[in-house]
Amino acid sequence: MDVTLRPVSADVLDFLWTWQHATPDAEWKLWDGPYFEAPVNPSREEFDQRQRAGLGSHDRRIIEVDGEPVGFVSRFEEEPAGGGWWELGIVVFDPRWWGRGIGRAALTQWLNLIFDETAAHVVTLQTWSGNERMIASARRCGFVECGRIPEARLWNGRRWDSVKMCALRPRPSLWECRRDAQLPDDVARLLATVPEWFGLEEANQEYIDAARHMETWSVRDEHGKVIGVTLVDRDFPISADIHFMVVDRAWHGRGVGSAMLRAVASASRADGVRLLQVKTLGPSHSDAGYARTRHFYEKCGFLPLEETDLWGEDNPCLFMVMPL
Repeated sequence: MDVTLRPVSADVLDFLWTWQHATPDAEWKLWDGPYFEAPVNPSREEFDQRQRAGLGSHDRRIIEVDGEPVGFVSRFEEEPAGGGWWELGIVVFDPRWWGRGIGRAALTQWLNLIFDETAAHVVTLQTWSGNERMIASARRCGFVECGRIPEARLWNGRRWDSVKMCALRPRPSLWECRRDAQLPDDVARLLATVPEWFGLEEANQEYIDAARHMETWSVRDEHGKVIGVTLVDRDFPISADIHFMVVDRAWHGRGVGSAMLRAVASASRADGVRLLQVKTLGPSHSDAGYARTRHFYEKCGFLPLEETDLWGEDNPCLFMVMPL
């Protein structure tokens, strides 16, 4: 599935009218602030007039899956203007699309766009304790709970917590990651520092050989010594594969890997790439080191897609993807 965001245009007004006003018992309304009194529906003429006034706004986008509209996202800046606090909203209307990762993909794209297009320092979203899917999805996209008012919402005969979640603008990296020349000797040296992750001689030689020709990104220390390398494979114009990444053990936990992923993602996005992929050892394997690897990729915005036997039964291969 190809999940994209695009500006609201006249061709989706029927879609928005149907789901927002012409379907009073739509299930999405049971999850989007159901404790508020239902607003009075406008006439179709009033709706079209209001919507047309905002066509092309950067503060609203339609969520599409393979070109079909399925929902929308919105944003506004909290007062006072210029304070750096933005609030977002998101809804996927049709329940047939729920539980398929579409909301997470759209939310990740929207959060990145807000940071790219505005001076936002913090982005928040408002939900309630009954909407567990929204809370879980936001957490996977990097949001954390920053406020909870117990039993503030009354709905369906019981009280629910009001929940506020937030995401801070990523801090500027201490590291500069650049596209580099081929670095097979440095790759060999770095592999030797992390044998618990790269302990198979044959596989390591394949990585070293790949480093002789594959697109290479690196981070260097203040003396110019390479301390991290990422190899990127591009089979299709709209996708890229993180073929290999290694960081010198002495520099683990210092943001080197994150800096490389941000640089590759930024350059790929600028080139029109819409999906990053990485393969790693799957969760059905008990290796603790690779559990940390998967957690790292998830923190950087990758989503688990599928575990396969590509590498054999003893080494389950997990495909992870990041929408750009």
